[in-house]
Amino acid sequence: TGLTRTATFTPTTNQNSGSASITVTSGSYADAAGNTGSAGSTPSLSFDTLIPTISSIDLTSSTGISNLYLNEGDTANISVVFSEIVNLNLTSGSPTLALVVGTSTVQAIYASGNGSNTLVFTTTIAAGQDDADGIAIALNALTLNGAILSDVAGNVAALTSAAVASNASYMVDTTAPIISTMNISGASGIINNTLNAGDVVQITVNFSETVTVNETGPKPRVLLNVGGVGKQANYLSGSGSSDLIFGYTIATGNTDTNGLSYNANALSLNGGTIKDSAGNNATITAIARSDNASYKVDTTSPSVVISSNVSTVLTGQTANITFTFSEDPGSSFT
Repeated sequence: TGLTRTATFTPTTNQNSGSASITVTSGSYADAAGNTGSAGSTPSLSFDTLIPTISSIDLTSSTGISNLYLNEGDTANISVVFSEIVNLNLTSGSPTLALVVGTSTVQAIYASGNGSNTLVFTTTIAAGQDDADGIAIALNALTLNGAILSDVAGNVAALTSAAVASNASYMVDTTAPIISTMNISGASGIINNTLNAGDVVQITVNFSETVTVNETGPKPRVLLNVGGVGKQANYLSGSGSSDLIFGYTIATGNTDTNGLSYNANALSLNGGTIKDSAGNNATITAIARSDNASYKVDTTSPSVVISSNVSTVLTGQTANITFTFSEDPGSSFT
């Protein structure tokens, strides 16, 4: 009752935009004397009841990725696209986005996009993270953490979203290849377990996974111990496999009566690189190899001294000739 009456106007939900007015028709009311009233209407009322929703969530870019693999220190960026422009109030917190890396949930942090329809989140790959199938995005991945997300009209955004399956374009590998074994694996020209000048000894370094050598610049090498003297075996082949082959050509003057050996951590990069397909640098620590008697070295040519028991031989006499070698010639001298 009284001169002022009130009513509540509730617009239809999920309407993008619109306008309305409230009218009272002429003659629809009267005063106490029975005089009917005139028509009346409100000014136009605008409304927007359409809440912003998530249209899509996708991994969209990265830094440092190699052969579809991310490794430690690389970043992956995820775009959350909304149905309309959204504003993000960060006064009380900052949103995160739940990713699934391997079997672990990793929170990507907000990076940019306020005032547009796309919010961008980023994550930096940490040591120990691995995902052979690719990064996935969790169900209802977006959490505001106290932030306020709304459209221009002030409608608070809906955060529900479907899970996104593993993306094989963004696999994760932070495990460095390691040396499984390192051995003297063969030699050309070897005779009776002994190498001489010009023979080539081969060392095979086996890694835990396929590795690549940068073959355009300085290359790795292995430091051999040849009779107490360090000699470098140079890289020969194997890039793109798990076995790298190194070779050393025996030089005149090399001698090793006990057999070739090498100290711990004999493989050095020499300014080169050994990496896996994800770009992880190989760990090149390795154990020492003691003297290998199957690969002795002797480049000293044998010599012979010939003597006779007499200096003059007469008719009917003989001389005993003695051949004294510096090394046993075996069956090669008869």
